[in-house]
Amino acid sequence: HSFAHARSSQVLQPRPKVNRFTDTRRQARLRDSVMATKKAIALGVTGGVGCLATLRFLPDTSSDVATSVLNSQPDLHHQHCRADQEFDVAKIKEEIDRRRERLEARKSLRPETSTSTTRWLSGELSSDHAGETGAVWIYKGALDAMKVRSQSASIARGFALDHIQAEQRHLDLIEAVAPSDCRTRLVPMWKVAGWMLGAIPTLLSPAAFFCTVQAVETFVERHYLEQIHPLEAEGGCPELVRLLKACCEDEVHHKEDAAARAAAAGLTFGVISQLWQTVVIGGSAAAAEVARRV
Repeated sequence: HSFAHARSSQVLQPRPKVNRFTDTRRQARLRDSVMATKKAIALGVTGGVGCLATLRFLPDTSSDVATSVLNSQPDLHHQHCRADQEFDVAKIKEEIDRRRERLEARKSLRPETSTSTTRWLSGELSSDHAGETGAVWIYKGALDAMKVRSQSASIARGFALDHIQAEQRHLDLIEAVAPSDCRTRLVPMWKVAGWMLGAIPTLLSPAAFFCTVQAVETFVERHYLEQIHPLEAEGGCPELVRLLKACCEDEVHHKEDAAARAAAAGLTFGVISQLWQTVVIGGSAAAAEVARRV
């Protein structure tokens, strides 16, 4: 009798529902992210090794001209770095937490709410973390390349030293406000990619370096605006919006400063430079998408 009762209980017990469509879609997203990450790592490592080898065997041709030009250039950092102003880090963290709680509560009441909606800001902050990391290392790569490229050093060293301070300030602020789960896990890859993107063009010519900076900052300006506008419309994160606006204004200045210094040095950008900018903007967009996921 007890055996029959147990048997009937097993038969009547409902099986848990499995949403195979959701599981399959989640597995596909994970697989795509892993594949994109592997490709990016492979390209980054290969290019980084090649650049390091190039710098290792090139002679040191830097001259005193670069130092004299650098010393004669004004320090523009404190005049233009909007991110140097004070921000209420604790308030920004609180705004991020409140937004999360609000969206999670909405999702519990409306299960059809997309997960991408609740995770949007986390992904954007992760991409910001990756982008500012890469930006710092772009200038580090450029400065390393200038040790063996005296022409680039004499024209662009002051520019790189000026703007690397602003990018480091941006990175420090993003790391201060972003929760641990809103930071990219691919920091070493973004460092290598950024270093390459700064070093290779600088080895070619100062025009190539300024062209690259313009392209990167063109993308970053659009990237920040795509975060600022929705957050302004929501109206729940005013201090975070103020921080993002300050970073965005700095990036616009970097873009305009690159163009102005190139023009002052008599450097011109041709068709090849325009194609290169298209490649850089597209690559930056792809990197941001990877950083949102990993």
